[in-house]
Amino acid sequence: MVKIGGLRITNTSFVMAASVNALIGGDGCWPWLGKANSGGYGLTTFKGRTYRAHRAMYEVVVGPIPEGLQLDHLCRNRACVRPSHLEPVTNWENTRRGVGPFAQKANGDTCPKGHNYDSFRPRQGKPPARRCSTCDRAARERSRPKEYANRRAARAARRAVAARPTGGQG
Repeated sequence: MVKIGGLRITNTSFVMAASVNALIGGDGCWPWLGKANSGGYGLTTFKGRTYRAHRAMYEVVVGPIPEGLQLDHLCRNRACVRPSHLEPVTNWENTRRGVGPFAQKANGDTCPKGHNYDSFRPRQGKPPARRCSTCDRAARERSRPKEYANRRAARAARRAVAARPTGGQG
């Protein structure tokens, strides 16, 4: 027996319903053939309450979904209820693995201005972010122009001193 959303469900009752509503067999997906929501996720109803079919199947077969995690369809098929195609991950990881614009940006090699990403920095209280040091430097210079103008002048002066020929014997 398993609890899904506070309700107790026996493995046999759900698996019997799943076998009617999903095509089970082979190594491929088990697509839910019953009702689906507008996003393509299978829906199942138990005692008047509606559940996403993939979540219910995972909890019955594998166990409870860890708190703070959500199920990622490794097969990218939202109608699939096969437990081996589902993996509990954080929202950040699930979004990164997706196919939307955020995922494309997160998985790209260059920043929007075409510079190569060269660092991956954790940010306090937020997911890690890939950063472009060229764009970061330009943003800092725009925010504090006087400070960076002084630094550029000092750097130019050091280069000028280093480039002067020294009076050597020859």
